[in-house]
Amino acid sequence: MVKIKEKHYRIMYDGGKLQRKIKKKLLGLMPSKKDLKNRIKNTKIIRRSPYGNGYTYDYPDDNFCPKCGCEYAYNTGNMVGYPEEWIKYYCVRCGEYIAYRDNGEVWHKLMDYKEYDEQNKVWKE
Repeated sequence: MVKIKEKHYRIMYDGGKLQRKIKKKLLGLMPSKKDLKNRIKNTKIIRRSPYGNGYTYDYPDDNFCPKCGCEYAYNTGNMVGYPEEWIKYYCVRCGEYIAYRDNGEVWHKLMDYKEYDEQNKVWKE
């Protein structure tokens, strides 16, 4: 594990620019295109129930950016008034828009790579 200063974490999660050397220490090297395709192919969409009240939603079992393979993301925070909820998530490494939440479940970009069977209400592998 690499020790990183607190100021670098703050810069990274606020969407700021870091030096390349520090960014490599934090995020590691990018995977090859073949590894990334295999990782996307092996990702399954599962049903989650995080709240314990019976409410469930679909989400990938492996949370990463489909463009660069980075597992870290920062979000915009809630962009509307209290009762409503609208949050966008971006990749820390490449800045790609990877997920959003709008008054309900989180929609991840990996879900666009999978097919949903409307008749049987399941995700195809």
